[in-house]
Amino acid sequence: MINMQQIYQQAKNDVTCTFMTGMGYECVITKGCKIVRDNKSGEVQILNIMSGAYYANLNSEQLEVFKLFGWKIGVNVLNLYNFRLKLDIIEQKIKDEMTGRGSQKQLSLLKAKREEILKKYSQINYKLNNIKAYGNYKNNNYNEEGDY
Repeated sequence: MINMQQIYQQAKNDVTCTFMTGMGYECVITKGCKIVRDNKSGEVQILNIMSGAYYANLNSEQLEVFKLFGWKIGVNVLNLYNFRLKLDIIEQKIKDEMTGRGSQKQLSLLKAKREEILKKYSQINYKLNNIKAYGNYKNNNYNEEGDY
């Protein structure tokens, strides 16, 4: 199991991430995920920045993935979770549009957005499934909704 300091160090060393410093903290941001380290206490916190109006703490299952597999796999799993939420919202909007005014232009836009997200979701899912350790974890811990 990886501790939070090690995860922060992995994030800091990841060249695909953006590193920032602020008043009393350092953080690394990438693909909807932010990891923050308080300079005074050394406390590390991982946040989901795609969760809505403001940054949200990870749930215990998401945090477990980071601790078991590290920064890169954790970010990808968090992206899958965020894409699934977006797909659910788009599906509901498509249903509402079909039962409501039925604008073909709006339906086309929603379907195009759904296809774009599905493509990204599939790419990340394929990449993760090719990692043997993660595939074993996923098969043993997958729930009915497909969340972790």
